[in-house]
Amino acid sequence: MGQFEIIEKKNGKLLWKSYSARGTIKVGKGYVDGNILFFRRGEAEKTRIIKKDFLERLFLLPTWGKTDFFCQHFTLYSCETNTICFGLDENVLSNKNENNTGVFKKKSPQIESNINPKTATVTLTQNHLKTFWSFCSILVLLILKVLFWFIIIILKSLKKFIKRCAFDGKRLLKRALKFLN
Repeated sequence: MGQFEIIEKKNGKLLWKSYSARGTIKVGKGYVDGNILFFRRGEAEKTRIIKKDFLERLFLLPTWGKTDFFCQHFTLYSCETNTICFGLDENVLSNKNENNTGVFKKKSPQIESNINPKTATVTLTQNHLKTFWSFCSILVLLILKVLFWFIIIILKSLKKFIKRCAFDGKRLLKRALKFLN
């Protein structure tokens, strides 16, 4: 598990450490359930250790061999290869143990062929279409609202122009009548 330092306390509790960013190490708790080591959420801690030193220290530690899998951020990984496990053969899983919980059996030699990477494919589903049409309807409403706003501004400007012209027209007519008299 090349990126995690696992610390087993005398009381049976597990802690994990991982280099997070420049001068920061993430530290959290963990627990084992069946054949999986689960990492709980970690907290960042400032440190003076640089990444190179942290990784060198990890290299000196014994490898984790108590479980075949670990789970971080709801993703299952193989402890041996650090690869994501997308699908496992049902032969690797046992039905139930005495506590009525699912347990992984010991890793069989053919487990490598049972881990199948899956490539993501883009499919247009009804949910995507609904989202697209709701976006389009909102966009059309927004465009109509802006157009309506422009029409109101144009009509108000036209009204002011007509009033101004009418006022100027009255004044001009009065002057013309005065001139003629």
